Amino acid sequence: MTVPAEASEIEDFTPPSLLNLPSPPVFKLRPATGREWRKYQYIMRAEGLTYHSTDDIRAEMLRALEALYSPDDCTAAMARLRSLWALVDQKGQPDEAEAIAVHDLLGRLTREWSPLARAGADNMRFLEEASSIAVSMFLVGWTGLDLSYRRTDGRVPLDLIDELEDALQRLERQAVEDKVEGVGKPGTAFDELCSAAHSRLSLTREEEKNSSSPPSIPSGRNGSKTRPSRRAGSSSKTSASSDQAPAA
Repeated sequence: MTVPAEASEIEDFTPPSLLNLPSPPVFKLRPATGREWRKYQYIMRAEGLTYHSTDDIRAEMLRALEALYSPDDCTAAMARLRSLWALVDQKGQPDEAEAIAVHDLLGRLTREWSPLARAGADNMRFLEEASSIAVSMFLVGWTGLDLSYRRTDGRVPLDLIDELEDALQRLERQAVEDKVEGVGKPGTAFDELCSAAHSRLSLTREEEKNSSSPPSIPSGRNGSKTRPSRRAGSSSKTSASSDQAPAA
């Protein structure tokens, strides 16, 4: 089922990892309009999503150090963190021993400083939801799946996006069993669909001046965008520390 639209404006998209299937699914993606970015931000706010910037996360880490450590230990730990941040900002990699030491430090900060834990959990949830919201906005139909399409309030409901993700993973698992070449691990095709939908969120010059860009979604297999599953239940304090705070 599809939503009526100008045929010339709709793109047929098949996740690259599924192209070798005998009858791969085809997704109908509409183009973005000029005010799409603001709509996207509105939906994220309505969903209660918050993203804390790199500077915000780092500032909270420093506040945690000041509150939890003695002055001497605080000074040493701040120097260690700032050295790591400078290296990361220059695309460098710390040695293994230093990476482990900083990881342990950040784990303690997140466990013992609730504002940092909340910020990490907020960012984890944002990354879980952001691409699914983009899919819900731009997906106007599909073929090749045993799943009915529907829209509510101008977009695909997120619970149906969850069902779509499950359907694609079932397809991938069957394709792997059938030894279809090129099919990735479960989740790859949905990541590729998310990437295609998210790429439609282009800013106008004026909107870019007045809006904060969301974090870019890390590239995965074959350049697709990867993000945590919305239902992974992975926004614990430990996860927020190891996966969100250090990366900020």
